[in-house]
Amino acid sequence: MAAHFHTRSGILLGRQLRAQVCRAPRGAAPRAPARSSGTATSYPGRKGKYSLSPTRKAVAGGDSEMKNSWMLLSVPIVTFALGSWQVKRKMWKEELIEAMEERTGAAPVGLPTDVDSVRDLDYQRVHVEGTFDHASENLLGPRTLLREAFDGNAGDPGMHVITPFTRADNGQRILVNRGFVPDSHRDAESRPAGQVEGKIMLNAIVYNPKEGKPNSFVPDNDGGGTDRRGRGRGQRIWYWMDLPSLAEALNTDPILVEATREATPKGGFPTGGQSQITIRNEHMQYIATWYSLSALTLVGWFIRFKPFRFLR
Repeated sequence: MAAHFHTRSGILLGRQLRAQVCRAPRGAAPRAPARSSGTATSYPGRKGKYSLSPTRKAVAGGDSEMKNSWMLLSVPIVTFALGSWQVKRKMWKEELIEAMEERTGAAPVGLPTDVDSVRDLDYQRVHVEGTFDHASENLLGPRTLLREAFDGNAGDPGMHVITPFTRADNGQRILVNRGFVPDSHRDAESRPAGQVEGKIMLNAIVYNPKEGKPNSFVPDNDGGGTDRRGRGRGQRIWYWMDLPSLAEALNTDPILVEATREATPKGGFPTGGQSQITIRNEHMQYIATWYSLSALTLVGWFIRFKPFRFLR
């Protein structure tokens, strides 16, 4: 009888203990953790959730910081490469300017008749004898008078006069950019003194324009007949120099020369010397900019990441 009583008491006590455990609120202190494996600690009742040990966290943080440091190091490397590229561009530009100054400063040579030979003489001073075909002159514009040929009209809007020229030696027809005329003298009748007649010796500079429009903002070349305001005109206006099309329209070879300032007629128009032979050389500014950025970002990288500590 006593043994039976103790057995029932043990059973009841066990049930009460289990009931108390089941009623324990969530968030209560967990039971004793399982043994650590040395790399992470797991908690009973939270299957699959682990937290890294302090040693593992330090290693992961160091790897992430080193990865970020190498990514940011690309900034000074790229800017240094851009600076070096500008050095090469500067050397190329200086050689080009030297070649242009040598050609424009040299004594004039006879203009070749072969188109391919003329293409190799860009900005070369030449002389050629012949006559103008004023009845077929066209206009290129709008343009403004260059400062190098300043005569009081700089800044006024106007046009360049493109006129076919027949050579006296072989009858070849070429194109001549005679120079600038303001809008007030756009019509040939308004500048009779400039319509030189008879055979002349023309001093000019060879110019080989690039193919295609300068940019998308330049309009397509006009088909001729009327100007933008609908007024009749005898000349055709070209907004950009399309040498093959212009030569075909005026029945000339695709050879273009630009009259020098000395070729300006006594009447003053067209004003010669409108060749843009000045090339901008601002590469030294770009070199200083890129190399400065490279040096500053490299110093900042060393201060922020202290890379030598990874070598310890």
